[in-house]
Amino acid sequence: MRSSKGSYTFGAGSVITQVGSRNLNRMGGLARRMPWTAFGFLIGALAVTAIPPFNGFVSEWFTYQAFFTSSQSQFSAFEFFSPLSAVLLALAGGFAVTVYVKAYSGAFSGPARTKEASEGERICSR
Repeated sequence: MRSSKGSYTFGAGSVITQVGSRNLNRMGGLARRMPWTAFGFLIGALAVTAIPPFNGFVSEWFTYQAFFTSSQSQFSAFEFFSPLSAVLLALAGGFAVTVYVKAYSGAFSGPARTKEASEGERICSR
């Protein structure tokens, strides 16, 4: 997972450097001027949120398998907490996807929302 975290972290740093702001509401439209950064950020975000076939999916799949296997245990605590843990993991994964969709769409899609983002786009195109 290190490479995927690094991918979107470097993408975020590149966007912040070019636009001069960390506020997603002040960005937008950077995918046209920073296509490689947008692509790297998207791949990193997909991997971190455990979307198949990326690296985060394999570890999450094994965790789900462990939860479902342990739910058939003879211990009543495992029978209760294992499925509950699987549901909580699924909710956390859903929240993670929501966060990264918001981050990608806020920075890279749509029109530039401020003058700083427009100037950042011109700097990136050189």
